[in-house]
Amino acid sequence: MQKAIQTMVALGPMPSALEFTGDPDEISVWHDLLLQVQEPISDEEALALSGLFGPDSCFGLAHILVRILEKSPRWPVPGAFDHMHPEWSGPMMSRIRNRDDISIFGDIKDLPSDFDENELRRELIEYIRENYPGVIKDPEKGG
Repeated sequence: MQKAIQTMVALGPMPSALEFTGDPDEISVWHDLLLQVQEPISDEEALALSGLFGPDSCFGLAHILVRILEKSPRWPVPGAFDHMHPEWSGPMMSRIRNRDDISIFGDIKDLPSDFDENELRRELIEYIRENYPGVIKDPEKGG
């Protein structure tokens, strides 16, 4: 595993921009480490990085992480959503669906007035399970 990725994993999830009261140099460290990542990353590295999302974008740094993950040759890797922050798992699943050019509901203007966001999430999860086995655990099947 790349040293920059090992260091980020040791730091733990990215801090929240809204709650950050630390030294600004800490954010610079995250930025520098993200820029040091050599692409493409391995499946093991993608899995490790997917656990680094915090509750928000961490001053935009999470978007660099998104790009690194999405450039991974086999993204999404099995287990990636198991320890990803819930604020990021839904949007990341949506990005996979969009990347695969799948439209569940068609054009946004065609959404019904009783549109159910939870139903969309269930559809996304089912799509990921069907097209990327092992990426999302199925609690009903013990995995």
